[in-house]
Amino acid sequence: MSLPVKSGKDVVKTFYKVGLTPVKQDARHVIFHNKSCRHFNVPLHQELKRGTLMGIIAYAGLTKDEFIKNDP
Repeated sequence: MSLPVKSGKDVVKTFYKVGLTPVKQDARHVIFHNKSCRHFNVPLHQELKRGTLMGIIAYAGLTKDEFIKNDP
């Protein structure tokens, strides 16, 4: 299954749905803290490139299928 094109806001909504909460937010990024105590950020762009999105999903500790399944 192919990864859909998503905005940063859509990715943040999906992470909320799986139980991740942001640590910090500024005008351009939302900073999250994953289960292994690692910080990662989600840029609030209109459209994230698929490679960038895959990296963010990996930092969050999710698989591509888990992300797609929980996508609102």
